[in-house]
Amino acid sequence: VENRITIKPRKLDTAEVRNKILDALKRSAATEERSIDVDVNGGKVTLSGNLNSYAEIETAQIAAWNAAGVTEVVNNLRMNW
Repeated sequence: VENRITIKPRKLDTAEVRNKILDALKRSAATEERSIDVDVNGGKVTLSGNLNSYAEIETAQIAAWNAAGVTEVVNNLRMNW
């Protein structure tokens, strides 16, 4: 028996991933969702920018991971002081 099954990652749409993150932040009553930059390269999503709390940063990261096709999330988000 020879297995020739391959799994191809879904091509990610930067706008779609960003919108999922912004929607999650809106649901959590975040106010600074516009300050997030989302870069998508293959299955890797890089988040950068400034948010008001650790909870907002965590929400953005979880939303990125929940986007279909994401295989890696680099969280470069910082908290405003």
